Amino acid sequence: MAPISKECDFLVIGCGSGGLACARRASGQWGAKTIAVESNRLGGTCVNVGCVPKKVTWNAAAIAETLHEAASYGFQIKETAPFDFKTFKHKRDDYVHRLNNIYARNLSKDKVEYLHGRAHLLDKNSAEVTLDDGTRETIRAKNILIATGGHPNIPKNIPGAELGITSDGFFDLETLPKRVALVGAGYIAVEMAGMFHHLGSETHLFIRHETFLRTFDPMIQESIVDEYERQGIIIHRNSAQQKIEKLDGQPGWMRMHYTDKTAPDGSTIDLDCLLWAIGRSPEVEDLGLDKAGVKQDERGHVVADDYQNTSVDNIYALGDVCGKVELTPVAIAAGRQLGNRLFGGPEFKDAKMDYENVPSVVFAHPEVGSIGLSEPDAVAKYGRENVKVYRTSFTAMYYAMMDPTEKAPTKYKVVCQGTDEKVVGMHILGAGSSEMLQGFGVALKMGCRKRDLDSCVAIHPTSAEELVTMKNHRYERPKHTTQIDHHNFALMLLLLLLPTFSSSSSSSSSSSSSLLGTKRSKSRIRNPHQRHRNRQLILEQLNHGLYALLAVIIQRVQKGAAEPDGRGAEAEALEDIGAAADAAVDEDGEAGEGEGVVAADVEEDEEGGGGGVEVAAAVVALFVHIRN
Repeated sequence: MAPISKECDFLVIGCGSGGLACARRASGQWGAKTIAVESNRLGGTCVNVGCVPKKVTWNAAAIAETLHEAASYGFQIKETAPFDFKTFKHKRDDYVHRLNNIYARNLSKDKVEYLHGRAHLLDKNSAEVTLDDGTRETIRAKNILIATGGHPNIPKNIPGAELGITSDGFFDLETLPKRVALVGAGYIAVEMAGMFHHLGSETHLFIRHETFLRTFDPMIQESIVDEYERQGIIIHRNSAQQKIEKLDGQPGWMRMHYTDKTAPDGSTIDLDCLLWAIGRSPEVEDLGLDKAGVKQDERGHVVADDYQNTSVDNIYALGDVCGKVELTPVAIAAGRQLGNRLFGGPEFKDAKMDYENVPSVVFAHPEVGSIGLSEPDAVAKYGRENVKVYRTSFTAMYYAMMDPTEKAPTKYKVVCQGTDEKVVGMHILGAGSSEMLQGFGVALKMGCRKRDLDSCVAIHPTSAEELVTMKNHRYERPKHTTQIDHHNFALMLLLLLLPTFSSSSSSSSSSSSSLLGTKRSKSRIRNPHQRHRNRQLILEQLNHGLYALLAVIIQRVQKGAAEPDGRGAEAEALEDIGAAADAAVDEDGEAGEGEGVVAADVEEDEEGGGGGVEVAAAVVALFVHIRN
């Protein structure tokens, strides 16, 4: 072993967001002698090929989206030249380089010694660093932090896979592709697909299953898939790739052979860009973990507990190299807490990152935000009987001026647990979700209950106000082994209710009119596949409400009285029917603003007014409206 050339209290290997935060806290705040080593650019994935340039690109795509929508507000914008992707790319690079320099100055300001090179552990207390000029430094440290992050994967079993790029290569593109295929179903694939599409590329997204973002709540998965298809992104479900080959005579173009749901026997597509977004692996190659005795899991991640302790008592790890919660703010928070615990004195001996209720956002089009448990996870943890789910689906006011085919969805879900209705999950989709979730994330960290949301006065008119005005939780369908077709069940219920209608024809007419509203436009969704999909979703939601309403009717017949719990269940059923009506009417041109079309009827009914005849008539009108 080479002689020791440097000694320190703390050696940080990897200067991404987490490593930098920990090094600066240890040295700048607590005075520990700290050396930081990085083999690439300062700032790691987030600053150089992740969050920062991604958000800049998302901003550009959002501007393109707004320019397209401006005509609905009366603006006549003529495009005199196409989007200058090359100029945009170089300005984005300049911004990232400024950030690199700021990080370097911050290390100097906090008295962290910075070495640019590749580190290799020799044992639990020493590492060898190969510098850019080929010389080597041997460093002995009392404590060592591994914060080397990760790198994107390229499949090894697909011939020609190397012709594609990864998310790293996305930021090296000098020209905007004409036709791009992205392979993957996580947030990277979804975000980049949205950006490519809105900046003008023909965009294909290849996924292995029916939906993407499959770790998110089902509401998010289904809604964002439908919305991407509405926008024109071509989604290849149940897909697999066989090989990629260069196209002769067409520089930069390639042909991908694949199968998917619509082409199970195989098909091809010609591309000038293929982007693999199939996951990431920890950056641990040649790190020498085995020499120091640091344990790794089956995927190569360094095994670390919530205090960032590894299997070696003076070696710690945090961030993507651990594979726990791979988010930049998580790595930063963990780094600062570790710096406090190691060097901040006795009062910080238990300092650690809290990995519960970490908010996260997908910068899709529209944005997606999530914190806490999804509905299925909450049910698995607490039991269905202990979970209440509040949700709303509406058209944000921004889209009121637009053609029905141009309207994007907004959907929110609040998952509550127990009789005290503690909020254990919140899932939002729609414009502004990223900014909105930060504040609600604080509320969840403080243990808010549904009543706390209810007690907050709404800010009107905003989409966020819907999160503090939700009234009735979803009525869960009783578990039956017999499945009833949506259309047949609706017809059965209508037959049961028909005797009621004949005695109240005038009420029927007025109620159906108030429920469905007056159409302002005859425009319809032109894509037959999408229209069929919309109707299927509407029918499912309508059936949900009808099923619950029928249960209430049967209960009343059996008990001979309207009990309080029955009234509550009726209100829940009506809200399901109302949401379906919202969707049905909106599909044919009515602009919704998040106000349930039967909300007034529900409130009146809860106070003792209204009547089942009006509701039944409205259901008939709604069903006929959808079927037609």
